[in-house]
Amino acid sequence: MASPKKQFSNVFEHADYADDDKLKLLNDLINNSQPTEMKLKYYSERAMIRFNTCKWDEVLSDIAAIEKHQSLSDSLLLIKWYDISISAIISI
Repeated sequence: MASPKKQFSNVFEHADYADDDKLKLLNDLINNSQPTEMKLKYYSERAMIRFNTCKWDEVLSDIAAIEKHQSLSDSLLLIKWYDISISAIISI
């Protein structure tokens, strides 16, 4: 069986997989990884997929997990701001 890092590389860098397949792999990698730089990368990738599929609460959950260990990239900060704005509009 390929290492988690190799699995990630195959799915995200060398082939075109459906978002559901990517989410399944990311969920497995996150659940079976120790807190490391790679785990934060998995959270980041999952947040981007969830953002593209309009799963706002789940995006914010992933971003919160990342923020516990490091500051957010500019793209994740923008997504966080956007998600909070969308959530506020939806609740009106």
